[in-house]
Amino acid sequence: MAISHNAMSMRIFWAAFFFFSFFLTVSLVVAFLFSLSLTVPFLSGGKDAIVTVNVHAARDLLASGYRLLDV
Repeated sequence: MAISHNAMSMRIFWAAFFFFSFFLTVSLVVAFLFSLSLTVPFLSGGKDAIVTVNVHAARDLLASGYRLLDV
């Protein structure tokens, strides 16, 4: 049975919606963690803030988002 045009349009709409929602959420979490990593050392009396980014973990997180959407 073929999928109607309307059903396909809604499927594309929801896929795009969840895709952008996922990346907006990830962006907000990353921004919050980044700001927290800059703020905490200063609040604890440290003079320098050291920020490290785990590139492999970020890549795996993005890949899991693609698998979750299954688009």
